[in-house]
Amino acid sequence: MNNIKLPEESLKYILFQRTHYLKDNIFFNFLTSIALLRYIGLVWFHSLSTELKIFFYGPEIKREYNKDIEFEYSTIKDYFLEDAKSVLDIGCGVAGIDVLISKHYSNNINIFLIDKTYTNKKIYYGFKRKASFYNSLDISKNVLELNGVSSDNIFIQEANDNNSIDFKESFDIVISLISWGFHYPVFTYLDSVYDKLNQNGILIIDVKKSTGGEKEIEKKFGNYKVIFENKEMIRVLAKKS
Repeated sequence: MNNIKLPEESLKYILFQRTHYLKDNIFFNFLTSIALLRYIGLVWFHSLSTELKIFFYGPEIKREYNKDIEFEYSTIKDYFLEDAKSVLDIGCGVAGIDVLISKHYSNNINIFLIDKTYTNKKIYYGFKRKASFYNSLDISKNVLELNGVSSDNIFIQEANDNNSIDFKESFDIVISLISWGFHYPVFTYLDSVYDKLNQNGILIIDVKKSTGGEKEIEKKFGNYKVIFENKEMIRVLAKKS
């Protein structure tokens, strides 16, 4: 199994983004219940809960994250283009999947990231019309560099209110796992992504079930294929041809 090196500073963002970790651990669940006090105005309890989780369970959180990313990689790697030179990750989180994509291409691929260095004061999950943010692009870049990706191959953009893709480059692969399409609508970036994809380029995106996002993709691309699914989402592959 690949071992993604993770700086300690990344763990709080991972806990924001991956809320299912260590569900069978009683003390970990107790710390989660402390965090819920934010809903009655005691916001600082959430920070306290997060810091205690990292202090007591840092190594376990890292292992869980590595297992998650390894599994996600296993569901998409067979669909990668043989000679891709660029990948755009929308809602990249701490960029763990991008570490494995870079390794897949022997670190000879440009990695473009869109996310936002911001943590919403009001924490919410689920599907909303507008994205929420719990991330730091500096941490994302750090994770990539820590795992052997050259800074010359990393390009970052802060997500903006216009949902624009401001990179001048076009892309061979666009990916978004558990972000665009899963937490906020497919139409948010669909036209821009289609325009930015190279001919024969591919889109891999997680679509929340019952939102109809896969039909929007089919209408735009003229094709789509479900390559993985669970009870909450389908992972869709579409090709620009």
